[in-house]
Amino acid sequence: MKKISLVIPVYHEEESLPHFFNEVNSVIESLSKYDFELVFVTDMPDEGTYNLLIEKQKEQHNIVVVRLSRSFGHEEAVAAGLKVAKGDAVIPLDGDLQDDPKAIPEMIKKWEEGYQVVNGKRSSRSERGLSKLFVKTFYKLFHKWSKKINIPMNVGDFRLLDRVVVDEINNLGENFRVLKIEVPYVGFKTTEVKYERRDRVGGKTHYKKSALFKNAFDYFTVISDKLLLCVFKLSLWSFILSCLSLLGLLVMFILDKVNVLSVIGPIGYLAWLISSVVILGCAFIEFSLFIIGGYANRAYNEANPRPVYIIESVKYYKEEK
Repeated sequence: MKKISLVIPVYHEEESLPHFFNEVNSVIESLSKYDFELVFVTDMPDEGTYNLLIEKQKEQHNIVVVRLSRSFGHEEAVAAGLKVAKGDAVIPLDGDLQDDPKAIPEMIKKWEEGYQVVNGKRSSRSERGLSKLFVKTFYKLFHKWSKKINIPMNVGDFRLLDRVVVDEINNLGENFRVLKIEVPYVGFKTTEVKYERRDRVGGKTHYKKSALFKNAFDYFTVISDKLLLCVFKLSLWSFILSCLSLLGLLVMFILDKVNVLSVIGPIGYLAWLISSVVILGCAFIEFSLFIIGGYANRAYNEANPRPVYIIESVKYYKEEK
């Protein structure tokens, strides 16, 4: 019997988990010819979710509870789950049911047809307003700038990965883990299944909107060096604007001297000259340092030997490892 592992990173999901178990267990029961394990990854500070899972494990024996030594982050929790999962195929998904479990049977069907990666493609999203516009723009740039790595649009962590793919991802030596980059990087035969991204069924999100911008910048520095090219383009435009500004200043100075047009006095010309040079120069320097600093920080983190995550314990039914 083939084994399917579901990897579910959870953080303060006490309200969502009862709904999660109802829906997921219903899907599992309809796929009785497969052996399922549910690998939950939680953090040391999250006692509520951890205790709920330990209690649930007493009645549902296919639950595995991975506890990290502290809160490392969502991507790190997924990486820890992939390392622990033993399935012939592994499916990461959210514990708040934004990833629809009803798409799992179709993913497994595609896997049985020979596909080694089955992406869950979002046909619609729950974001509204500026958040939706930002996410849409992000995915377009993300896809465009990803060089030879074909990063699909509107695909997150929800996907089926064959054991071969999981092993290759686990062997990657990067300290900055992003599954949506790692999966297309390792390649293999890929297809997709469409599903509708839903709202949370309970609790509140712990994902801050400000993190969208930080993560977007981090992702771009991982997949591409185009931001460095942007620095070059910005420097070129700064030079052009500076030249135009100085040219305009020269023209007005000449018109003033020949008594054709007098707009500003000598002090005004000097102020214009100084402000043009200082403002454009400072803007360029600050932006350049920001971009270059991002790449330098990424290089520093990759050279740092610290582990991506630390597993405090892995609890199976009636045993601890």
